[in-house]
Amino acid sequence: MLRREPFTAAVLNEVRAFHCGDQPWAADVADWINTDRVLEDLRDADLNCRVWIWRDDNGNVVGFGSLGDAVFRVPNPNKSPWLPVTIIPALAVHSAHQGKGYARRIVEELLDLAAEHAAERRYVVLLVHTDNVRAHELYRRAGFRDLGKSFIEKETGWPHQKMYYDLHERRAAG
Repeated sequence: MLRREPFTAAVLNEVRAFHCGDQPWAADVADWINTDRVLEDLRDADLNCRVWIWRDDNGNVVGFGSLGDAVFRVPNPNKSPWLPVTIIPALAVHSAHQGKGYARRIVEELLDLAAEHAAERRYVVLLVHTDNVRAHELYRRAGFRDLGKSFIEKETGWPHQKMYYDLHERRAAG
């Protein structure tokens, strides 16, 4: 059983050694949660960043996820108007807990949280490194679709794929 709790500065020491893989994208997302970068994003009013950690029955931090606000052209990146969306800026499962279905649970809970604002923000958008095949498949199975072609992210120089999820379809199916 997993339980979600809001991320606070008090939790930072617990996640200082968070590790979710050796790939560059995994190291980057782990670095975000185990340094002050997460606290900076939480304080940035423009991002409206919300971060949670998930614990197992023994109290171990097994993963984390976040939501924020942004503006994207969805569902057609070339023709759709710019719309307010919910973004998933970061999501990871600790390497010691991978392969247990926790990532899927975290994605589902993040979508449930995002659905609370579906009237104002119909779409959820995320970026996934194109080499992160497991994450891409996880998001696809959860109902995300590719949003345009892959692109090179300017800050890191890494190839990413934008993906989106339509919360109105979730509501209709639920």
